[in-house]
Amino acid sequence: MPEQFRVQPTRSEPAGPADNPPSRSPGYYLFIVAMLTLITELAAFEFIVVSPGIPEMAAEFRTAHVTWVFTTPLLAAAAVVPLLGKLADIIGKKRVLTGVVAIFIVGSLICATTSHFFVFLLGRGLQACSIGAAVIVYGLVRDLLPRNLVPLAVGGIGVGTGFGAIAGPVIGGYLLDAHGFRSTFWFLIVYAAVVGSVILAFVPESDVRTPQRFDLVSALLLGAGAGLIALSFQGGRFALLGIPGVIAFVAFFFAIARRTHPLIPLELLRQPALFSTLAVAALLAFTYGGLNGVLIPQMLRSPALSGSPDPGLGLTGTQLALYWGLPYGIMSMAGGFSAGWLSRRIGPRSAVLGAALLGCVATAMIAAHLVDTPATVALAGVVMGLGQGAAAAGAANLLIEAVTPDVQGVGAGFSYTVQGIFAGIATTAVGAVPGMFVEKVISSENIVVFQQLGYRVAYGICTGVFLLAVCAAWLMKHGREPATGGMSPEPNS
Repeated sequence: MPEQFRVQPTRSEPAGPADNPPSRSPGYYLFIVAMLTLITELAAFEFIVVSPGIPEMAAEFRTAHVTWVFTTPLLAAAAVVPLLGKLADIIGKKRVLTGVVAIFIVGSLICATTSHFFVFLLGRGLQACSIGAAVIVYGLVRDLLPRNLVPLAVGGIGVGTGFGAIAGPVIGGYLLDAHGFRSTFWFLIVYAAVVGSVILAFVPESDVRTPQRFDLVSALLLGAGAGLIALSFQGGRFALLGIPGVIAFVAFFFAIARRTHPLIPLELLRQPALFSTLAVAALLAFTYGGLNGVLIPQMLRSPALSGSPDPGLGLTGTQLALYWGLPYGIMSMAGGFSAGWLSRRIGPRSAVLGAALLGCVATAMIAAHLVDTPATVALAGVVMGLGQGAAAAGAANLLIEAVTPDVQGVGAGFSYTVQGIFAGIATTAVGAVPGMFVEKVISSENIVVFQQLGYRVAYGICTGVFLLAVCAAWLMKHGREPATGGMSPEPNS
């Protein structure tokens, strides 16, 4: 990276960004990773714990646009995550992380208490700040741990997220069946308050700083462009929003080109290592990033109507957790750990390539109508979960290797914005595909039942996107060497 874009961070003690932190006991580093892993579960729980209640939310709020329960936080995250990443680099990662937890609690409280769908979506938008926690957490891992432990710690966070993927459906399914969907938000409030308090009390702050001004205008342009473009894929009256979205994106690039301290340096985006990382991560996020949370609960909980030529399985929330959530979560843990090991031994490119191939297999199974029994549901969950864990840990290690420590938050923030755009497009456009295949409307319960064909068409589209991800990962030059945990002085192209 050119010297003019490598801003030297400030520290409370004289040390360079590539130096190892002071040596401490293994238990100390394990504690840090464990606490940071627990806080990243907020982003997972925000979707996994809530998703079993999607049909009940549609009935409660009497809306046919229930996909917005997932689209809203994804689009909000695309707007705020770059701000959080930049702010964390400037004022301190732990400080911003605790603020994220506080905003998440407020959003969860709104969702737990409101009776208006628009206000409910506002709460979901505030919850989106939790997605920024992952950006900050990976930066803290890089700053606080010895470099040789960073790739394994990143994989360990992926394993922890997999554990959340196990616990999340079980918790969500039980709370939904026993107490209704609002109880899931009360659970999130308690969880965030407890884990956030422990981090505030015991996890140290990073002393790495980037002394720059905060570029709010560029961040707003980036967020507006991301949101409007994703909304345009909803179609109908939203279709023309893509035009101002593109204009906002163009204005964003003009704005950062004129800034002394831009939100994202243009020279950083021109680096082949970061560009290829963004491309692969975005394609993987299309399905892994949120679409599963919308489609899978709807598809598997669709009632088995008598006389239907293509009936659903009619699973309860608990059955959804048992047949899909548990296999998915267990294999997400295995995928995260395996990706961390592969990243350290072979290179993170191998991890994302495997994630893309596994995604192809799982989505093709659904598209080919091979997921129609509890056993095949579990098999698809195993394959999809393994790919999800590998995608998360592999992409994180690719990003750490692609940028220097002083722009870690900036690079990660932009990566999550790009992933948020693709995930938002998926949930708005592809998530709406089943709505084109309505089988029956149960007016007395305000329930719309979709044909299973609609879900198969949607996952056929996802298979095509995963094939593009396979090609992109295969061609990328970055990430072919064993991960160094950011110890390399220059990113590899």
